[in-house]
Amino acid sequence: MSDSIESLLDIYRIQYTHFLRKAVRFLGNYEDAQEVMQDVAVRLSEGRMRPMDVRNPQALLNTMVRNRCIDMYRRQLRRAEQPLDTELRQWAADQTTEDSVQAIEYRELMRKLLEGYPQALRQAFCMHTLEGYTVPEIAKQLGVSPKALAQRLRRMRLRLQKRYQAMTAMWK
Repeated sequence: MSDSIESLLDIYRIQYTHFLRKAVRFLGNYEDAQEVMQDVAVRLSEGRMRPMDVRNPQALLNTMVRNRCIDMYRRQLRRAEQPLDTELRQWAADQTTEDSVQAIEYRELMRKLLEGYPQALRQAFCMHTLEGYTVPEIAKQLGVSPKALAQRLRRMRLRLQKRYQAMTAMWK
């Protein structure tokens, strides 16, 4: 890795919280801001950037974070236009349960639990949990690293468990 990329990574590490706060303010969501920061770190560490003489590395990093935030915001807008349960619709249609009411209730519960998650993460969760794909297979299809996907799925699973417990506590 070149010296300029190493110095960018050093500044990224030192100024991480500063850039993270900017991303949170822009996106209004801490988890999405963390994803933006991870994308920037991956881009830096992959070394795909050309070695160059950067006069203001902090400004370059600021621009990278801002551009990733804009990308994330645009994805959120596209996601809001899509129906929430598209990932589950096919799966629920394929199920052959005797009690169709139970299947409908289960699908509705899953839809409510998955509400608010990014479409790609919902898709990955459904592929892994409902269809049995492995994390490396899903990561390859989505174009992300298996470690990052595994971590996101683990965090999502923990949050879903908390949501499920809160929802079932309300019904008791």
